[in-house]
Amino acid sequence: MNEDLIIRTYNSSDEKKWLKCRLLSFHDSAYYDDVYTEKPTFNNLSLELVAEINGKVIGILDLEKDNNNGSICFSETGIGAMVWTIAVLPEYRRLGIASKLIVKAMDWAKTKDIDFIEAWTRDDKWVINWYKSIGFKRIHSYWHIYFKGDNVKSLFSSNDKDIIPESIFAHSNKDPKTMDQNKIDRFYKCSGYKLELTYK
Repeated sequence: MNEDLIIRTYNSSDEKKWLKCRLLSFHDSAYYDDVYTEKPTFNNLSLELVAEINGKVIGILDLEKDNNNGSICFSETGIGAMVWTIAVLPEYRRLGIASKLIVKAMDWAKTKDIDFIEAWTRDDKWVINWYKSIGFKRIHSYWHIYFKGDNVKSLFSSNDKDIIPESIFAHSNKDPKTMDQNKIDRFYKCSGYKLELTYK
């Protein structure tokens, strides 16, 4: 990379650039319709990073430390931190930027007595392969299923007669390939990955 890459802490003036980076980075992924109109905030200790070249935000990472009752991470062995967002603009991929972001996250996590980092993703092979390449191991999978239109009405009902469900996003432990495909709009396998942190 000929241009100078800066990885720094996010600040509130970055919000529009952060949103644009996330939108464009997710556009060609299985999360293409997971659109934010404002940047999330966190209740627990967190790390929020941006990767920047010449003032342009080209990569982002948000990591939140789990609290004592384990309400964030799926894994219950030790104290974890969740990657809520990691993304790099398509034209800057394969340059090691995401790996640099995750290394910064690992270094930070080790200063906060965090035992592991957890991340969840859908079934984009290129994303899964990247997580595996840096040492993440799969810990659990379930399904995201979308129903819409008449299919929703045949499967779900509302307790309020004035509310008619038109689309449903559901979590399922049942493989949607075993279901009636005529009733499903689309589905994804969602898997959690865990990176154990080692301390010397």
